[in-house]
Amino acid sequence: MLIDSGLLAFAEGDVARARTDFESAFSLSPSPSAASNRAICFLHLRRVRDGVDYLEQLVEERPTMFCTEDVISALCQMYDLIWLDADDRRRALFLRVADHLHGHFDFAIFRLDELDRVVSRYRAL
Repeated sequence: MLIDSGLLAFAEGDVARARTDFESAFSLSPSPSAASNRAICFLHLRRVRDGVDYLEQLVEERPTMFCTEDVISALCQMYDLIWLDADDRRRALFLRVADHLHGHFDFAIFRLDELDRVVSRYRAL
């Protein structure tokens, strides 16, 4: 219910209210959807670094729950916005979370040109 309210607020342009709704939803029931939507609100509030820090902390502390396509995609997009070495950051993220990614995970989210080599190298370990 709070996620829906947050999505509606976001669609109406009230990003601050949307962020509050997503925070409330997350505190009641932590989910990748609430987390990634909250991070996207940070992006729209021009607080991209806060969004990155927030998602990285979740991925680090609870990788089994938060290594999802929604969360990783949002994180990779934010890397592109604030760092010149975004490829290096996406590669490091992949190597950090690869053990927690599920078989159906879309590795293209990492947007690495040499993804096949990175995945092959990882799987060889």
